[in-house]
Amino acid sequence: MEEKLLQNLARVVRESGAKIVLSSDWRRHPEARAEAQQVLASVGLEIIGCTPCKSPYLAQRPTEILEWKREFMRTHPGEKWENWVAIDDRELLTEQNGRFLRGHFVQTHPLRGLTVEAADACIALLRQEVTKADAGATGPLHPGVPRSGSFEVSSANPTGRAATAEEDAPVRQRPQATPGRPAPAASHISAAHAARALRVHGTAPLQARRPSDSVAVASRTAPARRPRPRSVDAGVVDRR
Repeated sequence: MEEKLLQNLARVVRESGAKIVLSSDWRRHPEARAEAQQVLASVGLEIIGCTPCKSPYLAQRPTEILEWKREFMRTHPGEKWENWVAIDDRELLTEQNGRFLRGHFVQTHPLRGLTVEAADACIALLRQEVTKADAGATGPLHPGVPRSGSFEVSSANPTGRAATAEEDAPVRQRPQATPGRPAPAASHISAAHAARALRVHGTAPLQARRPSDSVAVASRTAPARRPRPRSVDAGVVDRR
């Protein structure tokens, strides 16, 4: 793991008082999980939990994050989280239940990881520095890199009501055709309510990554061996 990226993560935790939850493929392998804990401990960081390991053949990392948060809050009724942020080089907003990470997601560049700019965006979310006027806006943190390093912000769960099992199921969004152009591919979204959780994701080394790892559908192909990312996928929860 790159020291400068670990220090960026440490700064996010230090300046926001956040906690880390491991949510990447590191958690699927005991040795990798232990290594992640050891490396994070070297910069003063502690992992408080891991998200559940659902099927790696479906792009559903947001669902895993939300399920972990819901279960943790159920077993820790005294906890109160004001903010959370998901940090990943995958386009989590396009994955199952990903729409409910809007306003809680910072997408990193797949080759640059958690840069200073991405860390600043995370701190802004955790400190509630994003205003309602910014809700729904997206913009690149790294000019010239489409969507990579984007900071997407929007309101979450505006109705405040609880989601049902039916609402949690992903639905298919109908693609819109443009005259003279082929219709875009449909994407999966969900109507579940927004929950609060936080994760931070780094990137895997080139020998451990596939060309499509930076897109949501990459999780349909599971690695045959334990992955060795260059930084850690983790989650951070503001518990102040």
